[in-house]
Amino acid sequence: MRLSVRLAKETLDGIHELKEILKKEDLYTGLNLTNGFVVKKAYQETKDSNWEDVLKAERIPKNNVNEKKLELKTNLNLSQEVIDGIDKLKGILPNYLTVSYVTTSFVIRIIIRAALLKRDSEIEENK
Repeated sequence: MRLSVRLAKETLDGIHELKEILKKEDLYTGLNLTNGFVVKKAYQETKDSNWEDVLKAERIPKNNVNEKKLELKTNLNLSQEVIDGIDKLKGILPNYLTVSYVTTSFVIRIIIRAALLKRDSEIEENK
């Protein structure tokens, strides 16, 4: 399913960084990984994360040298499982924040941050 969403530059940089990490794994060597695939992989790796720890952690993508908060509209091809997971997180994440709702793009940013933090071994999954 195609999801059209505006993503912050930080999120796109995080997707790019995660994509480069995945390309180094034997399973994905030589493949052209899409942004949607990277978001799906990040979601699958982090769906059981401690979201409070993820929200508290600051993790800026390594190649994010421009501090401007630019947003870019993009299309992501995501499975229904990932879209349902994003919708579920839209209901869970406000419990850890002082807001009543969060946007889809914010949830994607947090999922990407969680995947990068997990790979940096800075967070653990809930058991």
